[in-house]
Formats: sequence, structure tokens, C-alpha cells
Amino acid sequence: MKKTALIALLLASPAGAYETMWGMGEKSFDSIHNRIEACTIAENLAMKDALIKYSERNFTVENQTVCYDTHNAAYCDYIREVNSNTAGSVTHVIDRDRHIEDDTCFVKLQVAIEPHAQLPVEVDLQKVYYPGENISVNVDTKQPVYLYIFNVHSAGVDTLFPNQYTTNSLIDDKFVYPGTGVTVKATLPQGNQSKETLLFLFTKQRQSFDSAQMDEASLQELLKSVPSTEKRLIQKHILIKRRSQ
Repeated sequence: MKKTALIALLLASPAGAYETMWGMGEKSFDSIHNRIEACTIAENLAMKDALIKYSERNFTVENQTVCYDTHNAAYCDYIREVNSNTAGSVTHVIDRDRHIEDDTCFVKLQVAIEPHAQLPVEVDLQKVYYPGENISVNVDTKQPVYLYIFNVHSAGVDTLFPNQYTTNSLIDDKFVYPGTGVTVKATLPQGNQSKETLLFLFTKQRQSFDSAQMDEASLQELLKSVPSTEKRLIQKHILIKRRSQ
């Protein structure tokens, strides 16, 4: 009886601990010899797709389509992947549908995803700014953490925080960017509008890097190096536009 009860408990306990999600992947092959490899890659891509969908529904990615109106589509895809790895992990496959069509392996998976315990942080900011307006971001972390803010744009990456005015990246449970006594104004040197992608990286440990040399490749390497349980990523988008005449 004890053994039966234990087995029943083990079978029942995961039900409330994970969520199910469908993902799809495909991979072409050029010969019968690498068909198995193609199907393996397709299954991995299906798992990744499920994780990305899970992260978008539950965690930090918002208004992802805004990225595709800029030149940062590839970078935004990378952030989506990093977020998916941070949000949760696949515990097991529930259902699998695999078929071959025109030298391409298609895989559809239903997987169980266990959420990671993420740092409890909130970021609140205005979505639309006009040139000359002060930019202000309210951050609530519930605990002291290290904060790094990056502006990702077509010309590269700018490190907004820490900066020359505030060199310490450790913030308290509540923080307002850009900080006491510092003003950051929205600028629009040319054109009628500019879509900006802001990336907020929260970590439990201090990160050291050369902000002057930061580019997309360096930022990707930094984000990938921090363990998923030690970081939280939040991506926000703002629009700077000229007032109507």
C-alpha cells in the first residue's frame, strides 16, 4: 500500500507544477543518411519554439513585433531565445507528431514546461515620448539587485545605466532611472519618429564590462554567460516622435 501510494503521489504531483505548450520545428535534408539528424534538429527547434511561446505568455517579452519595424530583428530573436531559456525548462514530452515531406522533417511537440523562479522585478515607463521630454523609468525589484540598462538600435548598443553620473549598478528595492539629480531627455535628431528597444538586465552578482566597447556581439555574450537563475531580462519599447504641427 505504501509503495502504491508513493507512486500515485509521484504521478499526481507534477500536474500543478508545470504548464503544457505546443512547439513546431522543421529541418531539410539532402540525403537519406542525414534524415535522422534533420529530425533531431527539428525536434530541438520545436522545443525551443515551445519555450519561446511560454516565455512570451508568462514573462518578460512584450510588443515583440515592434522590433521588426527596426533593423534589430535578428537581435530581438536572440533576446527572445535568452528569455525562453530564463523562463522555464522542458521536463518531458507529452505528445509528438513527426512526418517527412519533400525532403524536410517536420516535428510538432507538446511539452511540459517547469517555470524557473525568476527575480521579482517590475519596470514601468511611458511608451511614447516627444523630443525634449524627460525620460523616467520606475523600477521595483522587491530586493537589492544589480541593474544594467541597454539601448539597442540600428547603430549598435548604448549602455544607459550605470553611467558617468551613477557608476554603482547596485540598486535598492525601488529605483527611478536616471537617478536623483540627473535628467535624460528624449531626442530625435532626424526623421519624424524613432523606435527604441530598451533592455533591462537584473543580476544577483555584479557584472564588469567596458561600456564604451559594448556592441551586439559583446552584449549577447554577456547575457548568455549569466546563469538563468541569476538574472532577469525585461525588454521594453518606446516611441519618440515629433508633435503634429
